[in-house]
Amino acid sequence: MTSPNTIIADMQAEIDALRKENRHLLSALEDAVSVADSAHDYWDKDQDSKVGKYLLALAGWLPGYDKRTDAMHKAIEKAKEGQL
Repeated sequence: MTSPNTIIADMQAEIDALRKENRHLLSALEDAVSVADSAHDYWDKDQDSKVGKYLLALAGWLPGYDKRTDAMHKAIEKAKEGQL
């Protein structure tokens, strides 16, 4: 029979893993807001090509353009694979 302390420790480990995953996903969402904010700044200054590149990077079509969008797509892939 498994001891209560072992069960509690296992549950705490699961909670810690979920918290870590939550932090990764939150970071990716915060990056999305940051990229959108940057794109708005360029759009407001009539630098439409920069806005277009940010949108392509957000969509995953321009890897390497912006480290924030690369990190978002990496987090998405890890989440899909259950590896966060």
